[in-house]
Amino acid sequence: MSGDFKAGALHCVDGRFVETHARAIAELRDQFDGAWVDQLTNPGATAAILLEDDSTSGVFANFAGIENLHQIDTIVLIEHEDCGMYKFLAENGHEEFVVTPETEKAVHAENAYAAAEILKAEFPNMEFLFRYATLDGYIEDL
Repeated sequence: MSGDFKAGALHCVDGRFVETHARAIAELRDQFDGAWVDQLTNPGATAAILLEDDSTSGVFANFAGIENLHQIDTIVLIEHEDCGMYKFLAENGHEEFVVTPETEKAVHAENAYAAAEILKAEFPNMEFLFRYATLDGYIEDL
């Protein structure tokens, strides 16, 4: 079974992006010659990694589980536009999650790359890919 898998993708739980995330996973499967991509969801996607709280250990445990079970070698971090968790965290004193329409994609990119650096400490042999989903259904590289 392990040879059929390539990556684990972390994305937000936001229901507005279900179809967009499905399309992103399909595009990744095409990129990976049909190999499967496991999906992990978390409010705010990489926010849990950056907060380094109880939810961080869950993300790490999930990636470790699919690394061991499916021998993935790639982690895909998918951020998205208009993230409610970013708004919640910004309103509760976490300045690294403050976004404006002009800075939103750049802030998500900065945070996704920072989250990858944290993950690399635990998963040093993983390749990392970064995507950004927009409200109008587009998937872009970060």
